[in-house]
Amino acid sequence: MNYAVAKLLEYGANPNLIDVHGYSSLYIATMKNHENIIALLITHEAELSLSEILSSSTLCRIVYDGDNALLQRFIKAKIQVNAADYDKRTAAHIAASEGNLTALKLLVEAGADLSLKDRWGNGVRSEAEMPKSGKVLEYLDSLDVLM
Repeated sequence: MNYAVAKLLEYGANPNLIDVHGYSSLYIATMKNHENIIALLITHEAELSLSEILSSSTLCRIVYDGDNALLQRFIKAKIQVNAADYDKRTAAHIAASEGNLTALKLLVEAGADLSLKDRWGNGVRSEAEMPKSGKVLEYLDSLDVLM
């Protein structure tokens, strides 16, 4: 399959076309764990082409499910890590509330803004103040950022 994608791109195929379901080739390759195709598409300036709400729902679901490998692939594909849902919650909010320290670290390394508040005024820190999020609180304390 890698060869077919490479040939199509070599002959000028547009890597940013969207299918009938609203997904780009980079989105599908990322979801299906095709690392080589992801890298190839990125070198041909492919984009995820996701709206902020779809980026947010995708990230929040991935973080909630604890699929950190998929999270890494989406970060590599340049998903909007600060995308917020209708309640202004981001994937960092979900990672903190779920106690998913690995996901939170991945998001921070990718540029997640930990100062963002949801529509109720809750930030990442307030989400982490649940008992199951002790390690997340320790991590947040180690960062030199205002939340």
